[in-house]
Amino acid sequence: MVVKRTELSQKDHDELVAKIAKERFSYEDRTTYTNPDNEQNYAVDGEYPDIVAAKSGSSPIMGEVETEGSVSEEESEQWKKYAALNGCVYLYVPKSKVSDAKRIIKDKEVRITGLRSYEYVDGEFVITNIEM
Repeated sequence: MVVKRTELSQKDHDELVAKIAKERFSYEDRTTYTNPDNEQNYAVDGEYPDIVAAKSGSSPIMGEVETEGSVSEEESEQWKKYAALNGCVYLYVPKSKVSDAKRIIKDKEVRITGLRSYEYVDGEFVITNIEM
């Protein structure tokens, strides 16, 4: 079950997707696609993660972006789907939700490549790699 966001939270989510794609998914040898607001711009085996960095003949690098209201056990089913695909999956969550995300990942045995947090510090957007 995918969490249904309000119009405002969907806008916030989509802005985060664009920001994270620009900051963490800019590769010289890959093309980066985003699938905001249920758009289907680029699929990986029929699934549409928020961010996909693709290169012909290589496994994709995927990013899934969650917001304050979408870090949940229900949403973890989607994380599991993406983790089962042939590629790397990075999960981005608000810093305030890191503990919840780690617990859910462990409890639900979600096999992602990496967990990242994001926050604004003095007006600056900061992404941090989280130890699993």
